[in-house]
Amino acid sequence: MVPVPIYISQRLSNASAAERAHFEISPSGYGIHWPLLDEDLSIDGLLGIIHTPETQRMSA
Repeated sequence: MVPVPIYISQRLSNASAAERAHFEISPSGYGIHWPLLDEDLSIDGLLGIIHTPETQRMSA
C-alpha cells in the first residue's frame, strides 16, 4: 500500500480500501494510477509542487 493522503482526490476519498490498494506505478515512475478508479496522480501533485510556464523575454 502506498501512503497517499486520500483527501487530495475525490475519487480516492470515495473509494473502498480494496480499490485504493489496487494501484500501479506509471511506466515513467512519475505517478501512481488506480485502474479500478481511473485515477492518476503525479508525484509532483502529491508533493504539492506547482509548475508554471517560464516567462519568455523579448529581446530589444
